[in-house]
Amino acid sequence: MTRTSNLPGSGGAKVTGTGRRLVLARRWLPWVALAYLLAAGLFVAWAKMETTQLTYEVHRLRAERAELAREQQQLGIQVAGLRSPAYLTEKASELGMAAPSPGLKIRVE
Repeated sequence: MTRTSNLPGSGGAKVTGTGRRLVLARRWLPWVALAYLLAAGLFVAWAKMETTQLTYEVHRLRAERAELAREQQQLGIQVAGLRSPAYLTEKASELGMAAPSPGLKIRVE
């Protein structure tokens, strides 16, 4: 089937159904390509921003982990000092406690 087309760029020539599709494709192809490139560019920009934010988050969490490790080490040292026999002996005497006499037996039920 042949008919005259009034599409821009066809020059009023007789265009078949397939030719009409080619003319439409030539007219819309640059716009579709532009939309695709715009979408791809936006995706790349979003991915880059997301990567940057995640990198900052990883650095922040690593610093926090290092700080918590230092705090845990300090607390471990403090616990070791509180469990030392010298500290416990001193604290017991402050509380009025004394060592039991050698022959004393206490039965706990």
